Amino acid sequence: MRVPSSVKRGLAAVELALLLPVLLLVLFGTIEYGWLFLKNQQLADAARNGARVAVTESGTNALVQARVAQVMSDAGLAQSGYLVQLTPANVATAAPGSTVTVEVTVAYANISLIGLPLIPVPSDLAERTSMVKEGSP
Repeated sequence: MRVPSSVKRGLAAVELALLLPVLLLVLFGTIEYGWLFLKNQQLADAARNGARVAVTESGTNALVQARVAQVMSDAGLAQSGYLVQLTPANVATAAPGSTVTVEVTVAYANISLIGLPLIPVPSDLAERTSMVKEGSP
């Protein structure tokens, strides 16, 4: 039995209507997760650079905040509402040989690329770097 071409075209349209939303969700999900991984890497870079400043003998909280702010600005995240947490609270008073930690956190909603509600993403992105304070103990 021969199927008329109009039926074939109609069947193709139905198949497209059923599959297109799934394909678009996969496409936009892939783009959003790529963006998420990029931003996570940029947060890690900011935390690492902040920790490098914090562990120097002349490192202060102000210098750490300035370095993190510079890296976040370079990454286009200056207005993202990020938070920087330092452990100990005052890195200048950390004893040589002790561990200094810099953590940078940002709400993912503030930096989301697409923001589709169907794509599961974390509520916050956070990266932490710990290094040993320089100097002789």
